[in-house]
Amino acid sequence: MWNHPIIVSNFCIVLPETTTSTTKTITTDEDFFNKYVKPQEGAIWSQNAINVHGITPSDPWIQGANTIEDVWGSFCKFMDQRVCDNEVAILVAYNGESCNLKWLWKLTNTPNSSMAMPLKCKFFIDPLKIIKCYKSCFLHLLRAKLELSNLQSIYKYVTGQDLVGFHDDIVNCKAQTTMVGSDLFFSFINKTKSMYPIDEIFSKHEQSEMQKT
Repeated sequence: MWNHPIIVSNFCIVLPETTTSTTKTITTDEDFFNKYVKPQEGAIWSQNAINVHGITPSDPWIQGANTIEDVWGSFCKFMDQRVCDNEVAILVAYNGESCNLKWLWKLTNTPNSSMAMPLKCKFFIDPLKIIKCYKSCFLHLLRAKLELSNLQSIYKYVTGQDLVGFHDDIVNCKAQTTMVGSDLFFSFINKTKSMYPIDEIFSKHEQSEMQKT
C-alpha cells in the first residue's frame, strides 16, 4: 500500500522500508513515548487493573503526572516530529480492538472532546486478528503448531526467548515490534483484511454506544 509506513506499536515506532518484494530493513526508534497520566479527581480505579499492572493512585509517578489533555498533546507532537509528510502512521495493538482502540476512540471522538488522533495516524492493525485470519501466516496456530495465541507464546516462537516482564507497556511494545517486523509476519501487513482505517473499525451503532459511556 505504501512505500514507507510508520508502525506505532503501543506508542513505539518502527519504520519498515520495503526495498524489494523479498528484502526489507527494520529500524526501531528507541526514543519511546512512555508517559503516565494523572486521572481527574474522583476517578474510579479498577482493582483488576491494579492487580495486573501494579499501579495505584498513590504512586509518585501518578501523583506527579500530567493530565490526559497535556499528555495527549505531547504525544501528538511526538508523532508529528517523527512521521514525515510522505509517511503514514499505523497503530498496532495485539488483541487491541476490543480494549485499546475503543479507549482511544472514546478519548478522541466523544462529544466536546478537545483531543483528536494525530493527523498522520490513520490506520490500525491487530496482529492477533491477522494471525487468526490467514492460515498461510507462519504464526497461525495450526501452521506454527502452537496451543496458545497470546503475545507471550507468539513472541517465544519468533525469538526463542521468554517474554520477561509481560504487562509492562514497554516490554509489550518491544515484543509487538519484534513480532510485526519478523519474516514470519511482515509480509501480511498489506493483506486485504489486515489494515483498516481507524474511522471505519467500529460500526455507526458501536460508535453511538461508545459515545454514551
